[in-house]
This record gives sequence, structure tokens and C-alpha cells, in this order.
Amino acid sequence: MSFTVSSKELLNLTQTMLSVAEAGNWDEVAKLETQRQAVLRGLEITINATGIGTSMDSITDDLREVISINKRMLGLGEQAKTELAETMSGLRQGRNAVNAYYGAK
Repeated sequence: MSFTVSSKELLNLTQTMLSVAEAGNWDEVAKLETQRQAVLRGLEITINATGIGTSMDSITDDLREVISINKRMLGLGEQAKTELAETMSGLRQGRNAVNAYYGAK
């Protein structure tokens, strides 16, 4: 079995994930993460099999960019989590108000 995965493929997929995360489509981000894990494993196999026929500097630059994008996605995830918690809190307050109204009758 022969693998030839480049760090550019990993970077491109990570950039796609960021775009999808910015759109708030977290289900799609999760699907893309599964694909990204496979690409990452393929990249590791390629590097080990070829003895790094690709420029290490290029791979390092791509991986630094992947890490930077990951940090941005984590920030977006935290923001979405906070917004969801606030929405749920508002729903809880509404439910409590309805229960109080009907309980007072």
C-alpha cells in the first residue's frame, strides 16, 4: 500500500474546516475532522516511508499554519458554546416563567 499525502492537503482541509466553523456548521466540522485525522495519519506514513522526500521546512510551515487555524477554531467553538449556554439559560427562564404563571392560577 502506497501513501503520498502532503502537508498541503492537511492545511487545505484545515482551512476548509475553519470556513465551515465560521459559518457555524459544527456537524460538518466534526465530519471534516474525521477526514483530517485520516490525512494526518497518511502524512505520517508518507514521511516515514519516504524518509522525508519533501522539504522539512515546507512541512513545518504548513503544520504551524494548521496549529494557528486550530487555535482560531477553538476560539470559535468556545464562542458558540457560550452563545448556546446563554440561549439555553433564556429558554430555562422562559419555561420557569410559564410554569410560575400556570402555577399561580
